[in-house]
Amino acid sequence: MLEKMADIEWEEILDAVVLKDEMAFKKIFFHFYDNLLHFSLSITKNVEVSEDIVSELMSKIWTNADKFQQVSNLKTYLFQSVKNSSLNHLSQQKIRTLYKESESPVQPPYTPEQLMLSKEFGKQLEEIIDKMPPKMKMAFTLIKDNSLSYKEAAVIMEVSTNTVDRHIQMALAHIRGLLKKINNS
Repeated sequence: MLEKMADIEWEEILDAVVLKDEMAFKKIFFHFYDNLLHFSLSITKNVEVSEDIVSELMSKIWTNADKFQQVSNLKTYLFQSVKNSSLNHLSQQKIRTLYKESESPVQPPYTPEQLMLSKEFGKQLEEIIDKMPPKMKMAFTLIKDNSLSYKEAAVIMEVSTNTVDRHIQMALAHIRGLLKKINNS
């Protein structure tokens, strides 16, 4: 026989969930999941997103049950959490859409000659970088290829930021010098 919502003592059930009682957690899960899913779906209009939102909330209940013990009305709290998460998702989607719309238009396709020259230049640049001393190459790769800050690169390389800066300056001078030689040949 199914228990009526009013007959269920949610505080006691949450106390049991804190003690990792799976049956108590299942009681919360099965009692609220469908209603929370439908509520989220009414906001997001996306089944997968709504399932993720509700599943994440249920996961939080299981892993952080002690934080839910202070909740005076579990049902209200769960629905409020789902509403907030669903609205946050919509807000993030709007931001992504605005960002995609604001991206600059794609450049026209390159001519075969331009493609060949850019590939050739890329190969030359790779060869130059490969011939750099190890520390200079590491600094250049961390900063230019991986977009790390000088501070982050310094921590990884276990040197000062000034040393990283010096390696970058030398690397750029090295690249410029070899490219001039190649172009003058």
